[in-house]
Amino acid sequence: MNLETTRHAEKRLQQRGIQRSDLDLILRFGRRTILHKDVELLSLGREGSRDLENAGLARQRLDRLQRTVLVLARDGDRVVTAIKLWGRRSRYVRARGAGG
Repeated sequence: MNLETTRHAEKRLQQRGIQRSDLDLILRFGRRTILHKDVELLSLGREGSRDLENAGLARQRLDRLQRTVLVLARDGDRVVTAIKLWGRRSRYVRARGAGG
């Protein structure tokens, strides 16, 4: 799957150290959760994590991917931004169905 990334998303991906290959794995193995009428979250769920682990993905990289959430425009054509889950933000996002 190949999605357009906004300028804002490109900047956030770079700031947060999210590589293009990471983005591709999350797009391929992630699950979508509707957050708002205009926004979806995409993250690795348990199944996607298990699939990548079974495929032999390095544990360190898998841990990094599990803490990454992509915010997509609801039309499904654009990555709007990326979030790294830590602390309170992690609990907030996970409570809404993404990241686990």
